[in-house]
Amino acid sequence: MDTAKGSPTPLKKLITSTDSGRLRYRSVPRLLMLTSVLWISVGGTLRADIGTALIPLLVGADGVIQEYRNAVSHLDSGEVLKGIRKIQVLHETVWGNNPQMEADFSDNWRVVRPLSTRIIERLRALPPEQQQMYRKEFGTRARSVLDRALSDMDPEALLRAADLYPLTDVRVEALVAAGDLFFERDQPELAVGAWDLVLIELAIAGQDADRALELTISLKPRLWLALVRAGKLQRAEKLRIEASERGLQFKEISIESMASDQPQVPENPIEEGVIAWKTHNYSQHVAYGTGRGRSYYPDLTGSILTPGIGQDWVAIATSRRLLRYDLRTGKLVANDNLHSGAPYFEEQDPDSRLWATTDGSLLISSYVAWASRREDYLGFDIQVSLPSRAMKCWDVKGDGRLLWDTSDRSNNDAMLRKSSFNSVPMIKDGKVWALGWRKSGYIDVTLWCLDASTGKKIWSRPIVGNQVELTMFGEPAREPILGAILLDDGMIYCCSNLGVIAALRAWDGQVQWIAEYDRKSQRTYRSRYRQPRRGRVWAPNPLVLHDGKLFVTPLDSSQLHAIDAETGSIISQVEGKGLGPHMLGVTDGRLVLFGDLLTSMLASDISRSDMWNQALTRSPATARPALVKGGVIYISVNESALYQQALDQTHATKVIASLSDGPKQRPGIGVFRAESSVGGRVDVVGDRIILTNLIQATCLTQRLAIWEEK
Repeated sequence: MDTAKGSPTPLKKLITSTDSGRLRYRSVPRLLMLTSVLWISVGGTLRADIGTALIPLLVGADGVIQEYRNAVSHLDSGEVLKGIRKIQVLHETVWGNNPQMEADFSDNWRVVRPLSTRIIERLRALPPEQQQMYRKEFGTRARSVLDRALSDMDPEALLRAADLYPLTDVRVEALVAAGDLFFERDQPELAVGAWDLVLIELAIAGQDADRALELTISLKPRLWLALVRAGKLQRAEKLRIEASERGLQFKEISIESMASDQPQVPENPIEEGVIAWKTHNYSQHVAYGTGRGRSYYPDLTGSILTPGIGQDWVAIATSRRLLRYDLRTGKLVANDNLHSGAPYFEEQDPDSRLWATTDGSLLISSYVAWASRREDYLGFDIQVSLPSRAMKCWDVKGDGRLLWDTSDRSNNDAMLRKSSFNSVPMIKDGKVWALGWRKSGYIDVTLWCLDASTGKKIWSRPIVGNQVELTMFGEPAREPILGAILLDDGMIYCCSNLGVIAALRAWDGQVQWIAEYDRKSQRTYRSRYRQPRRGRVWAPNPLVLHDGKLFVTPLDSSQLHAIDAETGSIISQVEGKGLGPHMLGVTDGRLVLFGDLLTSMLASDISRSDMWNQALTRSPATARPALVKGGVIYISVNESALYQQALDQTHATKVIASLSDGPKQRPGIGVFRAESSVGGRVDVVGDRIILTNLIQATCLTQRLAIWEEK
């Protein structure tokens, strides 16, 4: 495997030779080349069949998969010890390299999982007498690996020992010790994950009953405390009740506290709202090319800006400045120069590019570090202006200084320095997880885990190599739009928007599964002056995890996917056309989508269309609305007002606040055009509602609250 590209070395050589051939072709005088290609008929298509995105992973693992099959054949033929030795040597060789093996396949869905997982499953399926042979053969080696990991006090090494020798006593000891170390390092979610595996091991038939009971009793107090620290109060209370039957006494958890166990949907804080403040006009710092008519998706300009909201401030990243405003007064409190490396670059694709995110102590923002220049001939693009977006991180809890920059020349990791980050990362427990892409013949997508204080790489994992729409000269016709990241229970879920969705372990990047979905047909770009106006079903949405189901809306797919979060297998798929581009989340057991229709469906079974609730909305803006308990808050374009629409159709839609004192806007004039400063993305922040767009941010609050402050 070529770890940098996620493809096997033979394919890398093939790609290199193809690229060099293209370079020789481009050495022909451009006038002659353009004259010939202009005769090519318009409308060629490139169709992506299911499985093409995962071919490099499967081809690269073909050799070790064959070794695995040979080892299994020895087991099946009666050469048990030889087969066990071969399969264990292979397990130790491939662990951590993530060779993938196909686990599930259909016409529109394919799942691959690590070969190591398949090996562990095969070893566990051995008869008891063969398992005993395994323990006798590898028990001493397993103990040596465990002792070394314990001396290093390394929880990742302990987890590795547990995975490498799954049938030995070392597995349980390593998992218990790893949980203890995670707990001591204030990582309770990871501790819970390790100790859960211990309980699973103890429940397996064949374990010593007295030893299993003793270890279970000793482990439950630690597990209960870890659950409380991790905020999993409902499960902690259930464990307390089970433990009390065995004579163990833990502190009882109140019902009110348990209500905070699940992700909370906020209440609507405003019944009758007024504008508390508006920021100054910061559109001068937004390099947005609206005048050329070259926007790839011109109907979704509202989703270009995503603010970062701290405890008492809101951060807005523009093309040139990172602005921070006081949340109560709207006054500018910080103005950081992003020092864009491409001052000539103008935003063309109206997706989530200008973003800021924070965990309260760190503030991370993207900016254009450099960009290629657009080249065209007679209106036909040779290449578009393709930006590379780096990340900068500030210490907002301390002195506000810049901590790191992924594109800084002092960064010795060339792959990290040249990666472009255009989707919002995750910050937690001193780590930053981010999706980045780089161009190398095709688009390589990598998931990065960085140290939050230094920006240095902890680990990186290639996810997919695929392609976007191309110009007629074989260059990308637009910037790749990477998807969202979700962190939950020590797992990172990510959507590439390039054909695959993946789940990885958060602490070491080990792949749990990679699933490929059926992409929409990719058209070769051969249009003059303007890229083709192709409708797109989804807006850039977050991933939603509920009751073991992962809901995903990839930008290059027209379907809403419900996936088993543990295995990556598809549960159900729903065609998204007409449902609305925004997937807002789950409330009261229903998944909510928003657009021209407000749609809610059973999260337990989204395929049951007879259980959908749908209602028309009132000329909604294209920016992302806010999900609140019982409904959705959104901006009405024609009315220039903020509305709350209930999920229950028996409640009438009501106006929360007027956003303009002037006359109503003419129909067809959207709120996100450059001449309008009203509207934008809606965020509920405590007792306030924040609206952000490309011109200014607006804060709404309850009318009575304003009177009391006066």
